[in-house]
Amino acid sequence: MLQLAGCRIRSAQSATIEGIRSGLFEIAIFHYMIGLSRCVQCLNRACNLSTGLFFERTQSEGANLALSSISALGVFLLLNFAAASSGAFFRPDLWYANLRKPSWTPPNWAFPIVWSVLFCAIAVSGWLVWEAAGLSAWPALVLYALHLLVNAAWSFLFFGLKRLDWAMIEVICLWAMIVMVLVAFYPFSALAALLLVPYLAWVTIAALLNFRLLQLNGPRGATATQTAGR
Repeated sequence: MLQLAGCRIRSAQSATIEGIRSGLFEIAIFHYMIGLSRCVQCLNRACNLSTGLFFERTQSEGANLALSSISALGVFLLLNFAAASSGAFFRPDLWYANLRKPSWTPPNWAFPIVWSVLFCAIAVSGWLVWEAAGLSAWPALVLYALHLLVNAAWSFLFFGLKRLDWAMIEVICLWAMIVMVLVAFYPFSALAALLLVPYLAWVTIAALLNFRLLQLNGPRGATATQTAGR
């Protein structure tokens, strides 16, 4: 009987211990799950916060880049219309009207329209190279700026000084510089180079017209000068 009672006591003790262990294990699992849930919530909040900051920073950087890009385009437009202002200042006058001209000479109204479109294309061309390469394209961009100065000089020589011979030499230099700019731009942007093709074609026509006027009127447009003086 005593042995049976002892066995029952030990069995009860073992059951109690197992129950305690099971309870402690369940409590530990419960607290572990609560802790894990809190960790997940914290990570989720951190991810949401970092994602929000990332998109805010990305949007801010995108806005700054867009503003910078627009400013750069404005600079290139300003440079080109500064060069174009030479043509607005030195315009066809009575001397030019009295020059002997070939039959294929474009009408006077066509020049400002064509040049306005071309200068916009030239500005976009330079801007595309700047956007593609920035300061690493500085040799091509310096050549681009120099060619704009040469472009502006033609109107001064032709309409200002009325020197058809000097203007002829200058327009040949301009044609060669356009080719060099086109070649220099191509590695950075094929589109930038392509935008210069109509410009080159128009300057080719201008050079041929200058040459024909030089043939018909002499280096100083003597025929027109005599006609204007009568």
